[in-house]
Amino acid sequence: MPILTTSALYDRYSTDLIATQPVTRDIPFSIDTMLQSNNPTTNYVSNVALNIGKNNAAAQISRAWGKPDFSTIPTGATFISSIFHPTPIGDFTSNVRTMRMHRCLRAVVGAQATWNIWSTGNNWGTAGCSNSSNDYDGAVELGNMSVPAAPTLNVPMSMTVLATEFQKLFDGTYTNNGIVLFMDTQIDDLTQYASQDNTTPAYRPYFTVTYMPR
Repeated sequence: MPILTTSALYDRYSTDLIATQPVTRDIPFSIDTMLQSNNPTTNYVSNVALNIGKNNAAAQISRAWGKPDFSTIPTGATFISSIFHPTPIGDFTSNVRTMRMHRCLRAVVGAQATWNIWSTGNNWGTAGCSNSSNDYDGAVELGNMSVPAAPTLNVPMSMTVLATEFQKLFDGTYTNNGIVLFMDTQIDDLTQYASQDNTTPAYRPYFTVTYMPR
C-alpha cells in the first residue's frame, strides 16, 4: 500500500474541501414577457420593461412571466438559497403592496404569450395567467416581497425564493414552464421593472443561487 506524503495528504484534503464548498452564481431569465389587460392580444417579449400591478393612472393590469436559465448550474447541485432581484425603472403605484411569485403550469411560449393566451391557439384558464389551479400553482408560493409606494428606481430589489421549490424547476421534478409575478391586490400598485431585453445589463432581472455541487 503506497504511503502518502504530508504534501499529498494536504493536496487531497484541499481538493476535497474545495469540492464541497458552496458556490454562488447569478442566473438570468432566458426569456421574459409581460401580460397586459389593456392590450390583451399584444406580445411584449422584446420590450425593455416588465409591468407588474395595476396602473394608478389607467385601466391597465399587468403581470410578468419569465423562464429561469439554469444552464450554468451543474447537474446534481443542491440549492441552499435563492434570491430574485428585479430592478424598478418606473413608478405607477400609490400604495405599498406585496409582489408574489408562483410556478407557471402552462408550457408558455414567450414569443407568443399575451394577456389572452399562453401560446398561439391556447387560452389561459383565466386571462392574464390568473387561474391558481391550471395557469399557476397557487398552492405553493415561491416567494414574495413588499414593494413600497415610491420604490427607489434603478436599484435592484430582493425577493427570497423558496430554495427547495426553486430547485425542483432546475432538477426536473417540475417542468420549467417559468414563473409568474403579480401584485396581490392589483389596485393602483404598478411598478415597472427592467426586462432581460433592457439596454442596461445591470438592470436586468436575475436570481442569485447558492448551491452545493454534487
